[in-house]
Amino acid sequence: MCTIDCSIKWILKEHRGGRSICRAIRLALCYTVYTICLARNAWTHDSEEVSPDSIITKVKLGTYRVLLRSFSHCRFDF
Repeated sequence: MCTIDCSIKWILKEHRGGRSICRAIRLALCYTVYTICLARNAWTHDSEEVSPDSIITKVKLGTYRVLLRSFSHCRFDF
């Protein structure tokens, strides 16, 4: 999965349905795109450099936070 298009095609093909893990994977992709857009906008408009490690950390924390709030009744093994 080297591009967003490839990632979306993979998710649509392999992870359909309402299972909790499918929702978690879709959420992680959406949160990744959102975080990358925020970093790009910060770099473009504010000349702030954002390291890849900080983007990864933000994606992980944000995804876990939403998962815990939304699916507190489910168990996720990552």
